[in-house]
Amino acid sequence: MLEHRERRIHKLRISVTDHCQFRCVYCMPKTPHFSSPAHFISFDEITAIVQRLQVHGIDTVRLTGGEPLMRAQVPELVRKLKAIGIASVGLSTNGHLLTPALAAEFKAAGLDAWNISLDTLDPEVCQKMNKVKVLDKVLEAIDIAVASGIPVKTNTVVMRGFNEQELPAILDYAHIRGVEPRFLELLRIGPMVKDHARYFVSADEMRSTLAQSQGELRALPYEAGSTARYYLTSTARRFGIIASETQAFCATCTRMRLTATGKLLGCLFVSEGEMLMPHLDDEKRMAAAWERTLAQKPWERIAHSPQEMYAVGG
Repeated sequence: MLEHRERRIHKLRISVTDHCQFRCVYCMPKTPHFSSPAHFISFDEITAIVQRLQVHGIDTVRLTGGEPLMRAQVPELVRKLKAIGIASVGLSTNGHLLTPALAAEFKAAGLDAWNISLDTLDPEVCQKMNKVKVLDKVLEAIDIAVASGIPVKTNTVVMRGFNEQELPAILDYAHIRGVEPRFLELLRIGPMVKDHARYFVSADEMRSTLAQSQGELRALPYEAGSTARYYLTSTARRFGIIASETQAFCATCTRMRLTATGKLLGCLFVSEGEMLMPHLDDEKRMAAAWERTLAQKPWERIAHSPQEMYAVGG
């Protein structure tokens, strides 16, 4: 769908659960409040909502959480979405619960892309940053995902005092495995609103750190609507940087969000939206709910938000 200022909205990020077994410092408050699974919309309901939204241009879906693999039978949701004609279905995961058998189910269902969180290669940093001792499982999950033959990207949230010096090592690790690494600026959201300046590492600093080990970096043409800006190293290694703070892409953002309880949102930073289940059986009411949410989608960067990222779907 094209808005009046020519922003093509065609992507939908769907949170299937707000539950997560990690407690990442940039995402989770000290005491998270998870929704009851009884309040989650079913996979059939998710599919029906997406089918309604296809008329508005939705053709690309990313399944997120919380941690989506904490909900059973997610490959079945992938199968349902592909069956109604969604061109691309991806999955964002911390990898902890991914097994070869589950990866095979996703492959058979038609999954198009993996996004796996990889904040560090150091077990001690993992414990401090993600509050879990499972780095070995995350690294194993990356290998399982690669073996599935489905394209893999890793996402690394860069935080000063935690992992800002690991970027070259993560880049090397990813490219040895044929994985595309992406490095993310820390968002000023949820638990990071107060201490953002203390931990923030800019895209400029990330590029400088990588250039010291990789040589001259060449910027690739920016694709409108992409969250990442991509670069090539002197040895043709490709990586992305998602500079949401210093190079905001709101004016070209192409995505909407659906929470696990069925609320449509226009942005990670806003809480105003529309509960879609009451409109599911009425095409006109669904269209009106879509338009109202679209009208609330910001064109410029919101400075900060108390909204909890895990509750919306990162």
